[in-house]
Amino acid sequence: MEHLEGETAAEHAELSAGGGGSEDCLSALPDDVLLHILCVLGRTTTAARTSVLSRRWRRLWTLLPDLCFVLDANPDSLRGALAALEAMSDDEAPPLRELYFFVFSPHASLDSLAAWLPIAARRLTGLLNVIILGDAGEDGRVAFELPCFERATEITLCLGFLSLTLLPSGVFTRLTDLSLEKLHLHGPCGIGEAVSSPRCPSLQRLNVVNAQGLGNFAIHSESLLKIRLEKSCGLQQLTIVAPALKELIVLYCFAHDSDPSQPVADIAAPQLVSLHWSDAYHPSSVQFGKMAQLKLLGATFFLVDEAHGYEHNRDCVRLLRHFQDVSTLTLELAYMPEDIEEDLGEHHYLMEDMARLPYVTFLTLLITAKGHSFGASSFHVLRTCTSIRKLMLIFSSSLDLEVRLSLICLLLL
Repeated sequence: MEHLEGETAAEHAELSAGGGGSEDCLSALPDDVLLHILCVLGRTTTAARTSVLSRRWRRLWTLLPDLCFVLDANPDSLRGALAALEAMSDDEAPPLRELYFFVFSPHASLDSLAAWLPIAARRLTGLLNVIILGDAGEDGRVAFELPCFERATEITLCLGFLSLTLLPSGVFTRLTDLSLEKLHLHGPCGIGEAVSSPRCPSLQRLNVVNAQGLGNFAIHSESLLKIRLEKSCGLQQLTIVAPALKELIVLYCFAHDSDPSQPVADIAAPQLVSLHWSDAYHPSSVQFGKMAQLKLLGATFFLVDEAHGYEHNRDCVRLLRHFQDVSTLTLELAYMPEDIEEDLGEHHYLMEDMARLPYVTFLTLLITAKGHSFGASSFHVLRTCTSIRKLMLIFSSSLDLEVRLSLICLLLL
């Protein structure tokens, strides 16, 4: 393509007309073969530049089932491609199977992306993937509007902490998978309203990670099978009514020790099989309802030794006391790194606080020892839970746990 871009307009005309040159056998190939060639080019903007070859190629790229755009700081980079698709009527425009947008920086012009999405919403029948690299900072206050994709089946948005506005109307009829990452939720329409059954009747998997502004998050869905909420700030109240839900993961969304208020949640999921609750928990304000099908329970990590006056383990202990009988339990034992222990002063061995565990037959025990001897704490768990028939030990050096421990230390110092 670089050679083609360097040719003169006269050479293009000569090639198109066949004057003085060899016969244009390439353009005589069937559309499906030519479209395969364009697919190999990768970027859609590169495929669009093949329009200069001849009239035969002028709008061929618009028939591609998969489009991939890379946006930079140049607002004109997609203007030609956008104009070509806008000129097509709904009858002419073929359905889009996959549409990708990669934006190298939130500070790049997003005008083209905002103009593209309504056009894509009419044509897309499969996957929409928008990835914005970097952090928008103060620019994130500008709202980014998501139109209704009636026929899309999967949407993944990673927005670099831009503000996302969800429209209060429109039905995502065929949407089964929705993933929202690194964004501020903004506007009158809450995410719970947007993903509930009236507007997402086919939604099966919902993933919300590093989202800010959840507020009161209420979902009423007949179709959801899996929900994952992770590191999403501002969650004040969580309500889930999902009779078909099989898996629920809630990781560090409620306020913790910096906010003395209790978490408020009401979960009605009678078919739930797997629950991973690594978050604040109090039995008076978090209601799980009847979960007769629950087989797997995952709790927040348990600190084997803590500084005096810090009560991280209380949520873990309360959760373990709530459930009487689960076949599989995943439990993480964590030790403070030695250099942090010195800064925090006197420590206390806290395994005695774990006086009872649910009746389990399969225990997965994650050990993050940080150079400590972990035998005593591990045997305490095994003595407390005598029903175990299968044990899996995993020795972890999780960077994620390092971040969590660092946050704890900031609260203590």
